[in-house]
Amino acid sequence: MAPAKRSASGWIVGLAGFGILAAGAFVALGGLPLLRGASGTEGELEGASVTMNSGGGALTARAAIEAADAAAERMRIVEGGRLALDLDDYSHHTPLQFALDLSDAARGDTDRQVTVVSEHGARIDAVARALPGAGSGVLLEIDPNALRSGRYMIQIDTVETSHPLRIRRYVLEVE
Repeated sequence: MAPAKRSASGWIVGLAGFGILAAGAFVALGGLPLLRGASGTEGELEGASVTMNSGGGALTARAAIEAADAAAERMRIVEGGRLALDLDDYSHHTPLQFALDLSDAARGDTDRQVTVVSEHGARIDAVARALPGAGSGVLLEIDPNALRSGRYMIQIDTVETSHPLRIRRYVLEVE
């Protein structure tokens, strides 16, 4: 029996996920030359009076670096997207943080109920908090000790009334 062919959309989603992971690694490894200065060191900016407009006001260069570093620790999953991760790359003492893309109309102003279901039948009930700023999505934290190798469906309840199903789904693949 011949193996099933993968669809083009599956490859596109996979490549998009890889691009997001690559961008996160770029930021985590200090690939922000505009924020870190020409020589790439943070120390040069400690006493600087440089400010940057972040859309919500001005940030000092130090605050911008810290915000970029904090965002790099979160793994972003686009709506309807898939993220693959290796648990060996993360500490088992702190929760894994996932920034789920979710429109402002769908997330509302309150915390959202999330259900994470594995292909093994395990279920994790959690709450996702709205991230600050318009269009920023929600933050979901999962204890890495509750995960094992396999696929997980992340389902979040929404408040959007125009969508036929008041849920959004994301896929997490754990190695």
